Amino acid sequence: MTVVAEVVRNGFVESVHHGRIVAVDPAATQLLAVGDVRSPFFPRSAMKPLQTLGLLRAGWSPADDEQVALACAS
Repeated sequence: MTVVAEVVRNGFVESVHHGRIVAVDPAATQLLAVGDVRSPFFPRSAMKPLQTLGLLRAGWSPADDEQVALACAS
């Protein structure tokens, strides 16, 4: 997999992060691609904030922000 980010501290690479990045505009025109962006992947927990947004737009009225945070993290 492609290195997409490095964390550098005091001139030393502390950690590297592998992945894929793709950016598209509203017309779905690809603006940027890093790594193998055409292979299938399983976003799993990364989708939870988007799923929570869908719930909110569908009418879910949480009692407080903590419930929204829990929905994004659970």
